[in-house]
Amino acid sequence: MDNIPILIDGPNFINRLIELGIKNKFIACQLTLRGLLEFVNQQLKKINDIKGRCNTVEFVCSTKRFGPTKNKFTEEEQNSLLHRLMRENGVYVDKIDIPGSTEKGVDSTIQSKIEDFVKHYDAIVLVSHDRDYIPVMKKLRHKIKIITVAINDKFPHELANESFAVIELGPHFVWLFNYSYPFYPIETFTVEQCEDLYSNADDRKFNRVVITKNNYVCIANDEDINNFFNFKCYFESLVPYNGYVGPLGASDENYIKTEYQDIMNAYKKGFSGYIDFHP
Repeated sequence: MDNIPILIDGPNFINRLIELGIKNKFIACQLTLRGLLEFVNQQLKKINDIKGRCNTVEFVCSTKRFGPTKNKFTEEEQNSLLHRLMRENGVYVDKIDIPGSTEKGVDSTIQSKIEDFVKHYDAIVLVSHDRDYIPVMKKLRHKIKIITVAINDKFPHELANESFAVIELGPHFVWLFNYSYPFYPIETFTVEQCEDLYSNADDRKFNRVVITKNNYVCIANDEDINNFFNFKCYFESLVPYNGYVGPLGASDENYIKTEYQDIMNAYKKGFSGYIDFHP
């Protein structure tokens, strides 16, 4: 089956995720381009006249740190993200060293790749909200099918017009992250650990906060809740696609502080069984 490569304008893509309200540290630790690839492949099946599937992702960036001026990635966060992406199957990171403060070198690199891909592919997927790609898309309008991905509702109409099709990410941005479902000892549980607990739970599933009889706190999805025979107490179900868990929910500091307080109150007051109220 023919490959449909995904081309990502790295700085533009990361900025769009930050605009959603997701903290840099969660993007650095949990972003997965394999998840994007899987989501795009699901959506390609719904687009007429597209044959094949995505097997490779090219993430193009510069040596400049991701993020807007007032919310830049730290060097550690950027290196952590790029090194993880480099280890993902089918993912290739192209880091270019360009002078100046703009990312125009990223744009020109991607434009050259698009023109070269015309010789090898019938279709490609472009992930960017940058209008600078409009001229090359218009030039190649009848030579290659360029499918774009809209990260949020600010996707430019001009880009949509030059796209063969547009894949709307919307609430499905949850596909872009890995989820590890960690455990923490409740006696030493901190707000920062609570943030990590919520960030690493998948908002595509029903989830519950659980305190075990051996005094650990975790979040379990409803598929696994029956494995917790030793739970002391568990909270009401967190309904999918409502932002209760995942990187976006965990980025709301006031929400996490409230959830942390509820968990600690339930533990200190010795609650057991099902909890459907604020302890």
